[in-house]
Amino acid sequence: MENEKPKKKGNTTPAITCSVCETIHSSMKSAILCVSCDNHACKHHSKNIGSLFFCDTCIKNEIKSEVLTQHSLDIKKLKQELKSYSDREEAMIKEIHTKTKIISDLEEQLSLKLKENDKIIENLNNQIASTISKKEYDEDQYIILQDEKGELEENLSEMFKKLTTGKVSITKAEREKKVFDKHIIDLENKGKDLIDRCNETIPYRRIRNTACIKCHVKIKASLKDDIIAALSTSKSSSLIESVVNSPRVKVRDNTPCICRVT
Repeated sequence: MENEKPKKKGNTTPAITCSVCETIHSSMKSAILCVSCDNHACKHHSKNIGSLFFCDTCIKNEIKSEVLTQHSLDIKKLKQELKSYSDREEAMIKEIHTKTKIISDLEEQLSLKLKENDKIIENLNNQIASTISKKEYDEDQYIILQDEKGELEENLSEMFKKLTTGKVSITKAEREKKVFDKHIIDLENKGKDLIDRCNETIPYRRIRNTACIKCHVKIKASLKDDIIAALSTSKSSSLIESVVNSPRVKVRDNTPCICRVT
């Protein structure tokens, strides 16, 4: 190391960096100085206009400035439209958020409603099943009742026949009863007439307690024949008295009559 010769110091050239691509260049032969921004630029990112050199950045800015100047009204209008669209977008975003919230609430309500409807449908299905079962039971009962109705109609028809026969019998019995009632009335009238005639012609009760024993026996013995003989010719109410008042005879024991009949 001690035997090494010291290096010679030569003139050093400052490095040049392109402001556009940031490539380092060793000499000005491969770079130029922009007259607009005083920055270096390589030949690939620079352009000469006449004897003046400009970097691509300044050229782009110049073109941009010219374009902006030429289309300032359009740009202003576009900016206004952009702002309008931005405002509309913001309003739409807010509306979307609001509607999203509404949709979320509606979805939650729909979910609850669906559960409620499912429960209602389940209850309705149970009711339908119960109704079908009841209908089948009612149909069976209807068939049974129809059979019973037929039997009842037959029984009623038989009872109606018996009732008709009974009514006929009752009507016949009522007619016979009327005949019997008339016959009874006739008999009662006849009996009454006979009683009246007996009371008029045979006042036996008047003398039963007044005639003596012997006369009483005699009256009883001779009453039948005398009544038969007297009824056809006599209307006297003292037939028995006439018998009693007839010439009195003595009984075999010669006991005199002691009647009080006068």
